[in-house]
Amino acid sequence: MSSISKDLHEFREIVAAEISALNDRVRDLERHVEERDNEVADLTRDLAAARSDIKALQERTENAEMNSRIPCLILSGGAMASRRKAVLGAPLPVDGVRDQLMSRRLELKGQDLFINESLTAGKSQIYRSLLEAKKTQMIYTVFTRWGHVFFKSEKFGTSTRVDSIEKLRELRFPVKQ
Repeated sequence: MSSISKDLHEFREIVAAEISALNDRVRDLERHVEERDNEVADLTRDLAAARSDIKALQERTENAEMNSRIPCLILSGGAMASRRKAVLGAPLPVDGVRDQLMSRRLELKGQDLFINESLTAGKSQIYRSLLEAKKTQMIYTVFTRWGHVFFKSEKFGTSTRVDSIEKLRELRFPVKQ
């Protein structure tokens, strides 16, 4: 009996040592996982901050480009056929000639000459998307003022400004590439 008791005692010590080693290993793994979780949380915060910074920089870049294009107008239409494509006109004084041209351009209806604002790539994509929505009668009209894109859902409705592709999607308009 004492041999069985001795074997049982040794077996219990071996199992206890193994369990202790496993417990130490589990604690080590838990500590390692906690460190990684903290690292992931830090990286997630850094990524969110970087995305926010990038969005702010993109908005500043878009606004700076938009402001630099304000004095520029694009002339197009059959009256410009000898030039074969739309031409980015020389910058006009912001006060005066540009404003007069933009306010009187509707008088050119039927003259086959169109005067449009020079839009940034982002605003141009928004404008094209809303123009497509107008063609499918989702909206009444689309227009630009000082580089910003607006639309009206109905003839005497209020104008809605669309400054981003996200806003376009939010309003459930298809985005045209």
